Amino acid sequence: MTRVFLDSDVILDFLLGRKPFALSAGMIFAHAERGELQLCTSTVSFLNVHSIAATQTNKGEAATLIRQLRTLVSLLPVTVQAVDVALGTEGHDLEDQVQFNCAQENQIDFLVTRNIKDYPKKGLPVMPPDVFLDTVPQLSSGND
Repeated sequence: MTRVFLDSDVILDFLLGRKPFALSAGMIFAHAERGELQLCTSTVSFLNVHSIAATQTNKGEAATLIRQLRTLVSLLPVTVQAVDVALGTEGHDLEDQVQFNCAQENQIDFLVTRNIKDYPKKGLPVMPPDVFLDTVPQLSSGND
């Protein structure tokens, strides 16, 4: 099964219905609910999503959203090695590099984000949601 690391921007697009991005984010989650993808994110992203959702909704709604999210994604730990490698990498956003390293350590197939500019260009494929949906063969033929 294709394993996909979702950056917090894509998760927030889905949870908060942020237009115009919610549609493609929602399609990714729909594919996962049908068992066609395994969605993952880091524990750091999971906590960041909760914090951002709480500022854009309220604490009660954010708690409901984060509980729903937890049923849809696997959480990957951020290791000391992922942080140390990121600290030794120049030219990239530190948090994004840590996310990238976390995904690589966990043999993720794709990292999906709207913020591709801050991620390394080599190694793990990094792409926005719409490109991802068109790239993965079993998904592109069945886009809703």
